[in-house]
Amino acid sequence: MEKRRSNRIYPVLNRPKLIAGVEDSFAIANITVGLTMVMHFQQWQLIPVFLLFHLALSAAGRREPAIRKVYRRYAGQGDCYEPFPRNMGAKMRNARPEGWGRGVPC
Repeated sequence: MEKRRSNRIYPVLNRPKLIAGVEDSFAIANITVGLTMVMHFQQWQLIPVFLLFHLALSAAGRREPAIRKVYRRYAGQGDCYEPFPRNMGAKMRNARPEGWGRGVPC
């Protein structure tokens, strides 16, 4: 009898990379826009706005660590579903989500 191989999967490897509690892409974009506005345009009064925005992103990341994936999946879902699906091949804009007629033979 052959023993099956198993590997340990650490949960930390599945978590997104965070910068100060915010997913890295959101944090880098916020810091870049903030520094551009403050340093180039001399808009020093915008510093609290960017700090509040960072705190809001941090609160959203605390509730759902992979919030960017959630937003992307939401944006990729169909916004209008037809009662009778047509075969449009690769031209179909948004596929139906699982359980809503996707993969069901007609």
